[in-house]
Amino acid sequence: MRHRSHVSTVPALLALAMLTSCGQSTRPSRTQNDRDQPVTVGLAALERGESPAIRGATPDPYQQPEPGSVEELAARSALDLERVLADAATRDASRTTPTPVTRTPPPAPQPEPITQSTDGQGVSVGLVSVERTPQSAGGGPGGAAAGSQASTGLAALAGAETSERSIEGAAAEFSDLLIARAAQSPTPMGDLALAAAIAGSQGRPTPNVGTIAPTERAVLDAIRSIHQSIATSNSEGSPSIDHADALRAAADRASEGLPLRITDARLCTRVNGFGDYNELNVNSFLAGRPARVIVYTEVDRFASRPGPGVRRTVELSQEIDVYHDSDGAHCWKRPAQSISESSRTKRRDFFITNAIELPSTLTVGKYRMKITMRDLTSNSVAETTIPFTIVADAKLAHTSD
Repeated sequence: MRHRSHVSTVPALLALAMLTSCGQSTRPSRTQNDRDQPVTVGLAALERGESPAIRGATPDPYQQPEPGSVEELAARSALDLERVLADAATRDASRTTPTPVTRTPPPAPQPEPITQSTDGQGVSVGLVSVERTPQSAGGGPGGAAAGSQASTGLAALAGAETSERSIEGAAAEFSDLLIARAAQSPTPMGDLALAAAIAGSQGRPTPNVGTIAPTERAVLDAIRSIHQSIATSNSEGSPSIDHADALRAAADRASEGLPLRITDARLCTRVNGFGDYNELNVNSFLAGRPARVIVYTEVDRFASRPGPGVRRTVELSQEIDVYHDSDGAHCWKRPAQSISESSRTKRRDFFITNAIELPSTLTVGKYRMKITMRDLTSNSVAETTIPFTIVADAKLAHTSD
């Protein structure tokens, strides 16, 4: 409907232009002489076969019409009509189609200045070294990513330092609480062991509590040393260590000062070496006969002292006694015999073999063989017993191989 209203104005405008051009014509009016001539003079000439003169040649399209002439007025009216139509079309288009708005995008953020590292593996932004990624290797978004990574790296570094200080403070406070509780406890070793582990991980000395024995102090020192060695090996630039060796060294340190211990004792018919023996099939002997047997004994936590040269010497003694089980009467004794061995390195195992002959005077019944081991270096003593019986039936007694 809107377009039809504009089209309907075109005839009116054309009529207006024609009326205006007719009313403003400057062509001179006809004279009296012209009025005497008939209006059909041209047609009459054609009837008579006369050739009327051509009034003019074909007009030049580039020639401007004379001012005030009919041609000039017609051209001006046509131009005015075209301008009116163009203005109407423009107004109609503005009502139906919104004018597009051109937005200028904001300038892209510029990346932080980066400096290529000497090894070519990363970039250095301020105090933080950021690894180069495939996106940041080129231009464009990589520059912004590098700046973002630098900010993240600084934040992570600050957070790590704060976390480290918090852990150290909490560990020290926890250690103080453990030590304070251990001082009031009849069994302080559990709390002190945790405190020693914390002290070792932070490079501090073993907690000092005066209520523990020297052997317990040695255990705490060992706990502290193993945690210190592990913490040191995890730090940057420290030499790598074998944690198994560190544990063994800590165990040796913990065993220092502990008393001698018997770990195994058997009645055997044959011994080939450490832990390699033939045990009796039954610990029973026939009454009225002497019984030959080998006493095998393993010991641990024995001390050593410097020997000749760079050697270490272990010196122990063994004593064997037989007691009647029912009344505890002492029935037989093997006096103490000393054993001494030297080696270039610290010995970790030690065994003793002692061939004995039980007397035939032992009556039927149950007995206990008491083995007493003494460390002649540390003067510590260890004891254990082996039960055996004397029987009258040969079928129940031990049979020789």
